[in-house]
Amino acid sequence: MTSNGIIYPAAVVCTIFSLASCGSNPSSNIPNRLPTFAIRGTVLVDDDPSGSVTVRFNPVIPREKGEHQTMGVTDDNGRITVSTYGLGDGAPAGEYVLTFSKRTRVMGNDGPDALNERYEAIQRSPFKFVVANGPLDIGEIKLTTK
Repeated sequence: MTSNGIIYPAAVVCTIFSLASCGSNPSSNIPNRLPTFAIRGTVLVDDDPSGSVTVRFNPVIPREKGEHQTMGVTDDNGRITVSTYGLGDGAPAGEYVLTFSKRTRVMGNDGPDALNERYEAIQRSPFKFVVANGPLDIGEIKLTTK
């Protein structure tokens, strides 16, 4: 805008592009970002919905070093929110082995696993899923502490 109140077209164009970029998803600007797909599911521990369970989606074909990790955390109703590049964006297509842990912070460090480390080893996990081109409902996953 000039002192006489006239707006020049270049200023208008710059303002429009600035506003458009302000509302964009920051994770969409990540280099080599793969498309992600929503994941739905619930985790039960000893037959009860359990919050604060960390769910790691371990790719069967390992990603390159430095690529983003796919993981989720359950809410108080046991529902999983899966994230790769941004909160709740889901997982890229691929085959995954799921591992689980439930640790609380004790004096700034991870405390013991409430699941007794029964579900942390990829090699022993029976929870395998394939994410394809669309949302995936993994249903109820039942874990035990015993």
